[in-house]
Amino acid sequence: MTRRTGGIFAAGLLVAAWLVAPGAPVRAGDPVVAEEALPPPSWDRGLSDLISPGPLARAHLDLEGVTNCNDCHSWLGGTPDAACLECHGTVGERMADRVGFHGGFEGACAGCHADHRGREADLLGLDREGFAHDLALFTLRGAHAAVTCDDCHQSASPEPDRRDAGKGFHPIGIARDCVGCHESPHARRLTRERSCEACHVAASWDVLVPVDPAEGLGFDHEADTRFPLDALHGALPCVSCHEPEGQDVPARECATCHPDAASLLAGRFGGREAEPDPHAATTACGECHPAAMTEPSLPNYATICTDCHPASYAPLLATRRALLDEALVAARLVTQRSSDRRRLERITRSGLHHPELAEALALELARPKPR
Repeated sequence: MTRRTGGIFAAGLLVAAWLVAPGAPVRAGDPVVAEEALPPPSWDRGLSDLISPGPLARAHLDLEGVTNCNDCHSWLGGTPDAACLECHGTVGERMADRVGFHGGFEGACAGCHADHRGREADLLGLDREGFAHDLALFTLRGAHAAVTCDDCHQSASPEPDRRDAGKGFHPIGIARDCVGCHESPHARRLTRERSCEACHVAASWDVLVPVDPAEGLGFDHEADTRFPLDALHGALPCVSCHEPEGQDVPARECATCHPDAASLLAGRFGGREAEPDPHAATTACGECHPAAMTEPSLPNYATICTDCHPASYAPLLATRRALLDEALVAARLVTQRSSDRRRLERITRSGLHHPELAEALALELARPKPR
């Protein structure tokens, strides 16, 4: 082609571009795009419509036009990976660090993410149903294998230049540690640093690793909270004290979990008042309830009380207990209302902390109620 004919050809292209600049031609099958969503008409956009293999996807809309071709394409043809990674730098870093799907994948970017296939083309090309997560170098185990992609891939995009940053589905840059998805209920509560895997398994949050102090596995109430549990409390489920589950216990005194026993010792229960039990201010709970107890049981007066009192006290205290038991049986025979039954159960469970007051409360329940 001579210089003259080449100039004529270039001029022809410019005229053609000017003629089509007010609006790009619509090809058969192209999705309809709102006019305000498109870049403003320009001569280079008109020319690109003549030579482009097809519209760019919406995510690359601002790259439309012949003056932007070299942003992605080389002069020799093709789309070099380096051009893609200039915008998608996080992907390049993950490839270099061998992290995630791109860290274990070899191939050209355009092989999976081809463009010029229409405004609504799916550049991601992800088959959510058939994707093998092992390819992302992160195997889903246990309960994690049953969650949906969106359950985890909802964090803000790590690439600030992405057009969908901060919304929708984000395939990369998701935290790989437990606290990235699970807010830890143990923040500032445990007294030593532990990994989540030391206590929890992937099958279920509720399944705990068996305690093995030698291997540092499992939750050790004494080492992890500096609050040792005796044999009886160590056998209880966590929610017996931490209700709702994971909630801090407001205090560590016995009365926190055993308020009825504490009230009876103080001579107060359900609106009734009496002199405090003689043991209220002089005897610690552990003196009658030793740490070696493995199940809740009533103290044996014949042995435990005579550790402090003369032997002659044993028959007297046994009689005191017998009187309380008789009053409880009498109340149980006549109590009908559910509220009275709950009250009687509380007295039965904690009455020995003030036998005299508990007997009076039980006899009150045993009296016939006016109709």
